[in-house]
Amino acid sequence: MSTKCVSFAVFAPLLVALFGVSATAHAGLDPASAVARSGVQGIVGARLETRRLWPPALRRIVIDPGHGGSNEGALGIGEIHEKHLTLPIAMHLADRLRQEYPDVEVVLTRSSDLDLGLSERIEVANALDADLFISVHLNAAPNPNAVGFETYWVADLSPTISLEHGFLQGFLEILPDLPQRCAQRREAAERAREFAELVQSALSTRFDSTNRGVKRGNYTVLRRANVPAVVIELGFLTHSEEGLSVIEPNRQALYVDALLDAIEGFDEELAADRHQAIAMQ
Repeated sequence: MSTKCVSFAVFAPLLVALFGVSATAHAGLDPASAVARSGVQGIVGARLETRRLWPPALRRIVIDPGHGGSNEGALGIGEIHEKHLTLPIAMHLADRLRQEYPDVEVVLTRSSDLDLGLSERIEVANALDADLFISVHLNAAPNPNAVGFETYWVADLSPTISLEHGFLQGFLEILPDLPQRCAQRREAAERAREFAELVQSALSTRFDSTNRGVKRGNYTVLRRANVPAVVIELGFLTHSEEGLSVIEPNRQALYVDALLDAIEGFDEELAADRHQAIAMQ
């Protein structure tokens, strides 16, 4: 029997699942908790509001405001921390999604300024079997000229560990659906890449800034994702102009518009693929 390779990253979430760990068991993950909305609330950019005449292919979207609590994130030139920007942007995005996609379940990993582990964040999406996990961030760099936006999807899944057949067989006896889980993770990663490209295209359309491209990221929320997951860096807090403009509610609203454009495009791609799959049956 030939040696078989299985992505090592798949074992962590699978083995955790064996012990019954649930996202709802973690304190502070109540998406319904009330918080004060920021000034960005209610501001609508250039995006036209339209009534949808078809049901969305998307069922659940998890939005993750980066950092929070004692983890303040990057410090910008405006003396504001990243966590104070990711939360209002993410909450505004969630509100707009609920308006435009009333049949889609939209969940925030946090809706207040609290500490939340990286594994806990992605576990919310995994537990819900979300169609999309979006982690919202703002960037920083030692180089004050660094500017622009970039989107990350999971780092190369090709690094593997070789398992002799006997050892692999032992895992399959415990986790008979392991091959299916591996296939699911690879499909999710490919979907994440597609969405990342849509995000970059949408941001390029709305902002005259540097498109830094779609990149592979070795982040916990990406490595442990069983669903399509991306980390979006909307701009550089350390840039003299961009670092100040990202604080403005109007610009934050345009970020939300761009992300909505990308989500709409992703929904259309997902629907088209499902219709094609049905037609081929």
